[in-house]
Amino acid sequence: MQREFLLKGLAVCCFLLLVQNIFQSLGRNATSFPMLPDSTSCFVNNASLFLPRTESSKPAIEKRDLLLSVPFYVYEDLAWNGATRGGKSVEEIANPPSDSAKGKSKHGSDYWMWKASLNGHPMRTKNMSEAKLFFVPWLMNFWDCRVWKNRSLCVNGLCDIALLLDSLDKLLDSPAFQQYPDHHVIVRSFWSAAHYRWNAEQLKQNKEFQRFLDAFTQMQALVFEGKDIYPNKAAGRHTFTSYHVGSPCPIYSENDHGGKEKPYDVGMIGSLHKKKQAFKNRRNICKWLGQINDNDNNNKNSNATMIRVSVCGEGSQCPALAESKFGFHVAGDTYSSQRLMDTILSGTVPIFTHLHQYELAGDWIDWSQLSYYLPVHDDTGAKKGNNTIAGPTHKVTIHSLRAAADSDIFEERLRAILEDEAGYQAKHEKILEHIPLFDYTTLYPFDTYMYLFQAELFPETRHPIGASRWSALRLPPPLFVDPPPPPLPV
Repeated sequence: MQREFLLKGLAVCCFLLLVQNIFQSLGRNATSFPMLPDSTSCFVNNASLFLPRTESSKPAIEKRDLLLSVPFYVYEDLAWNGATRGGKSVEEIANPPSDSAKGKSKHGSDYWMWKASLNGHPMRTKNMSEAKLFFVPWLMNFWDCRVWKNRSLCVNGLCDIALLLDSLDKLLDSPAFQQYPDHHVIVRSFWSAAHYRWNAEQLKQNKEFQRFLDAFTQMQALVFEGKDIYPNKAAGRHTFTSYHVGSPCPIYSENDHGGKEKPYDVGMIGSLHKKKQAFKNRRNICKWLGQINDNDNNNKNSNATMIRVSVCGEGSQCPALAESKFGFHVAGDTYSSQRLMDTILSGTVPIFTHLHQYELAGDWIDWSQLSYYLPVHDDTGAKKGNNTIAGPTHKVTIHSLRAAADSDIFEERLRAILEDEAGYQAKHEKILEHIPLFDYTTLYPFDTYMYLFQAELFPETRHPIGASRWSALRLPPPLFVDPPPPPLPV
């Protein structure tokens, strides 16, 4: 079947090349035909849309419909090709070799969106006058991160603020930006960029940084945890949370293990930071799991079964995460983390532990199809600096107080999840089905984000509800009039 598909793909590419040659022979610009992909990208495009094979080498998931339906232009000549940070290739940082001990950079969505924009999307046009949307491929996450890492970001001898201002001058000269700045899309989702203090410090160091901020506030943007610190309704500005980039483990297949189900119930691989208050809930989960199993082991009259834990705390993510049925999505320094994407891409069902995480994960996804909710947070004693905050720190935090830090409540609700075999099977199937939607190495995250901006800027082009083959993708119209209801407590 795979061989037949490849032969068909070859035939299609040959046909497209023939059509392009005919257009060129007639003296017409082939790029004026918006549905004609770049002929050099045929095979790359087909391959990029596939889910990586599992251990069983099952046939790859077939290409699904792309959502973006208006032509877009990429400022390819403004891309930061060959960028280095601290002398090391940005490409190696964002996408290290497979034998590297490090996974993909979790804040590397700017890199992957840039790569996807060039990877044969059928709505890409190289004719600026035809475009409705414009993608600016600057590596702003790396630019913001360079200060945090105290390492310069350089391209062809231009570094840091000089690099940014040189690129900005060229963008400001673009007729498209002069006429439609609000049709431009940029990624700036490193955590520090979401704070006024960080941006103010950049401005303090170089007054011309304000010129970038003035342009940035007119563009559509992917941001950190949905935080738009420069809302500009006059410019029709919209922002969406940028997913973290996940580093998956090879997916566990029962066919490759003699029909045996996953050997573990739960896993939570992550730093515990014993001295950080923000990591208290991670430490609690690991402590409670240990107590539950100790109690069951010591109480021979108990009917409860041991909870099979792969890794809880620091340790190797693979294969532990993929071998677990569930993976805890627990806050660290902030409510979101790459752990959610690691879990999904590894074929494991995530357990959200705070309602605020659903807000940050994106309300264009129906997370009830893909996850469970087990509240563990107790924010009544949250600290800000040296001061203790008396009440909830977020408007939805109060919903989590019904499950304040208590091991008995945690066990009761976790066992209810583990006993829901039918629910697990349904969610696990949905996870496997939706993996490409969250995998930055495919076209789908780029396509989804660009469509979200399209739907806001050109509402007449919105697809009808149910048009997408991704069942968990909440399509407009209307677009996000009401947030999805919070999942019911277990």
